[in-house]
Amino acid sequence: MTADARGSGRDTVPPPPTTPTTPTERRAAFARSAAILALEGLEMPAGWAEFRDQVIEGARSIGDAIVAVTGERRGLPDQPRPRAVGIERYVDPVTKVSYNKLGLRRRSELAAADYRMTDVRLMQLTLEPIRGRYDLDHLERLHRHIYADLYDWAGEYRSIDFSRTLNGEPGWKARFAPVDDIPAVAVSVRQDLGIWNTLNGLALPDFLARLTSIYVKLNYMHPFLKGNGRAIAGLLSQLAHEARYALRFEQVEPQVWSRATAYSMPRIGTDPDARRIGRDYTLIREVFARIAVPLGDLE
Repeated sequence: MTADARGSGRDTVPPPPTTPTTPTERRAAFARSAAILALEGLEMPAGWAEFRDQVIEGARSIGDAIVAVTGERRGLPDQPRPRAVGIERYVDPVTKVSYNKLGLRRRSELAAADYRMTDVRLMQLTLEPIRGRYDLDHLERLHRHIYADLYDWAGEYRSIDFSRTLNGEPGWKARFAPVDDIPAVAVSVRQDLGIWNTLNGLALPDFLARLTSIYVKLNYMHPFLKGNGRAIAGLLSQLAHEARYALRFEQVEPQVWSRATAYSMPRIGTDPDARRIGRDYTLIREVFARIAVPLGDLE
């Protein structure tokens, strides 16, 4: 699929919800967003909790929250990506900060804006989900919805390889799909996502088995430069809801989630003589068993 077919990061994103919502609904939506962000070990920026409370109580709108993030640097030019290859296509080699639409050149400022925008957009997705076929196109639309205000590569597949260090296990890394392998992985992912409409009516054990299979493939694919976990969590939350289940991400500790997701990917040693370790789905399956609950049990 071409970049044009997937959509540009400069596409407009859906407007804030127009359907009236209650403080209880808004509080629950923000709680889900915070839980997803906490899984990545992210901390809420100073002053943001007070602004969230104003949105929850109706003193401010979701549109106000978006303007609060993007309007801080309004009038400043954004940072168009240079025609470069590798990481310098995304990151300023001098400041070491990702090129962004807000013109931010300090890592701490961009991290705060990233958190606030993600928080608002994930909350918005809970209140008014983006409908789709639960395929990769749907995932790309979700990612674009979350990040289009910040990065011009929102919704685009990454063009660089990367891996992730395993916390507490020096010398080992979890490897995401190499860029050249993403198309092949995508075929397998599309096959799994193609069965989403057969999840309805499944008993919990069968639902967990299929959900785990979909997740580990999407996580290994890791199609975007960043925000994969947030977009995937958004997609799977909607997918689970359609199947009459809820995913309670607040029920899992960040360390447990990090270890489980890392073990579900191929692991390689940083020592040239170290052997490669295969995937272990046990931990991530146990995590989903903890957080997946039939909607009927919550009603």
